[in-house]
Amino acid sequence: MSNEIVSVEEQIKQQLALQQEKMAALSSKANLISFKGGQLIVDGMPVPGGEADVHVLATQGERSFYKGAFDPSVVQVPVCYSFDGTHPHPEATEPQSDACVGCPQNEWGSKGRGKACRESARVGLVPASAPLASAPLYQASFPITSMGSVKDFFARCANSGKLSGQFVAKLRVVPDAKSFFKASLTPMQLAENQDLSTLMERTNQARQMLLTPYPVFEEAPEDEAPPAKRNTKI
Repeated sequence: MSNEIVSVEEQIKQQLALQQEKMAALSSKANLISFKGGQLIVDGMPVPGGEADVHVLATQGERSFYKGAFDPSVVQVPVCYSFDGTHPHPEATEPQSDACVGCPQNEWGSKGRGKACRESARVGLVPASAPLASAPLYQASFPITSMGSVKDFFARCANSGKLSGQFVAKLRVVPDAKSFFKASLTPMQLAENQDLSTLMERTNQARQMLLTPYPVFEEAPEDEAPPAKRNTKI
């Protein structure tokens, strides 16, 4: 077999491998990271030490209002939420007001001493240990008590003149007596030999993921048996 034929076959193998990587990376399903119980939980498993090296690609502010009492045995999604902090999302099932300003759920005291409408930051990231082109996208939700770390992280990256994803960052979660847990992001060092075009592509995918509306679960007719309880969203 000539060197030319071997070269062509090798190129085909490389293209097939690249195609598989792209398909894996383009998965629309968000892999969720949980901070439940002050632990870092990835793919349903606690991470030893509560920390991981990641590339942080994007962030998105969110307001969300959940109706009814919390039930840990079922999936719960907010009936009203906003990504722009100004108006309810068009796909919110029960908007609580025409605008976030003046909404009764966004007033202090609407839930105990706080607000019934929660403020948080969605963060899209990938594990730093995997190739950037094929690394699975994860979404973590930082509550208001940990949002200061998110803001500080992106500010430090911007001040350095670098994209957030150019850094290997430390994602860390520790228990906290007042707020149950504290989650933080810290830029550690610049990644080596990183392809910027791939980084931009993955960053755009992360932004699209963070703007994905919540699913709508339709209620079963009264004459049908209730569906089995779903696993709790992490």
